[in-house]
Amino acid sequence: MGNNEHTIVYLIGMGPGNSDCLTREAVQALSQATVCIGASRMLAIWKSLCEEDGRDAEQTFYNAYKAEEIAKLIQNHVGEMIAVVFSGDIGFYSGAKKLSMMLRKAVGKVCNMVDDTTGTTEQIQADKTIYELCYIPGLSSVQYLFDKIGWAWEDAELISNHGVSANIPAKVLHHAKVGTLLGGENQVAEVCKRLTEVGLGEIAVVVGERLSYPDEKITKKYAKNLCEETFDKLAVAIFINDHPQPRRLAPGIKDEMFIRGKVPMTKEEVRMVVIAKLGIQEDTGLVKYDQNSGQCMTSNPAPVIYDVGAGTGSVSIELSLLTEQGTVYAIEKKPEAVELLHANREKFHVGNMEILAGEASEVIPTLPAPTHVFIGGSSGNLLKIVEQVYTKNPDVCIVVTAVTMETQAELLALAEVAKKREKSVDMVQMAVTRSREVGAYHMQQAENPVWIATIG
Repeated sequence: MGNNEHTIVYLIGMGPGNSDCLTREAVQALSQATVCIGASRMLAIWKSLCEEDGRDAEQTFYNAYKAEEIAKLIQNHVGEMIAVVFSGDIGFYSGAKKLSMMLRKAVGKVCNMVDDTTGTTEQIQADKTIYELCYIPGLSSVQYLFDKIGWAWEDAELISNHGVSANIPAKVLHHAKVGTLLGGENQVAEVCKRLTEVGLGEIAVVVGERLSYPDEKITKKYAKNLCEETFDKLAVAIFINDHPQPRRLAPGIKDEMFIRGKVPMTKEEVRMVVIAKLGIQEDTGLVKYDQNSGQCMTSNPAPVIYDVGAGTGSVSIELSLLTEQGTVYAIEKKPEAVELLHANREKFHVGNMEILAGEASEVIPTLPAPTHVFIGGSSGNLLKIVEQVYTKNPDVCIVVTAVTMETQAELLALAEVAKKREKSVDMVQMAVTRSREVGAYHMQQAENPVWIATIG
């Protein structure tokens, strides 16, 4: 460990994997470093270049990729020049972002970006030590694939499904081009199976394997033809939709657009009020740096929504289309309704809607904790279902609709349960009247009045 209290930390994007893709700035920083930290594949890029050029790299290497572990290693090498290497570009779904926040947290520094940043350097003062973070960009593998096949990427939607779960069908449905980082065994096939299940099997997919390496391979096929194929773990995909659909910004799909049958359906106007009452927000899953506390803060988790007694799936469909980052679990016990759920999911190309057949009280224990629950049908088990939901998440928001007098009576009992839990209870009745033509006249036709209860 050096005696100098000025510690330089290079955060370096190493590109897709071939040392030929390293920038000169990256090579210069790596040459100056006394310590190199990163995943084994990234360290191997620099080591191979040193061998090729005959460099005598007298450096200490650490195989580490978790931000917490890297931050501790950096603190153990105060006064040295440290290179932390990341795949691709440090600004595109890279561990560099979390590491920089982690370093601020570790040193307890409230960093003023205006005062502490000059060019590509950020200084963090911790007691007698100055940490100077130097950011060095690299070539993203997604950018590489777009450029390799001669397509612009400036108008593409760029996402990652590596280490996180992205709603790829929703992105593909609403964008002409989607560039995606992938990772893990058979992820290409899994994504293409899901696209095919929700009626997007005709989408063109370009898959890049081992990009920049000598055995690089690029494949272009329809999603439905890639469901059984195996690709290398180092894969990137581009999805092409020649006819993207505009994304809905509010509920209100017309009733006649759903595939119906004899199964009851929550009507359009009631759906709109129910979704508004659920109050779902989508500022989810974001890691934020809090300037005041110097802590890495995580916002609310991605919404987990139950639609109990989903029927034809009208509420599930609307919620899924409006909530890209969440998952909607449509729970239904009637076989005819389950078939309609599958049919409507495919018609509307909904990828974040899971269909579960069975009694709600038996299905709910197998599901992740909900953030929001809509109960449109409970088969007389309303109180039991609510207790199960509260067991999973005491802070869940619940919305219940009641049409029959029996369910209305259950709402009064539910209100008492909510009060004991110190939950607010709001009840409103909707009575929708539609007009219909009768010869030369227009008559009024009343729909069944509906009680809507919100507990939360």
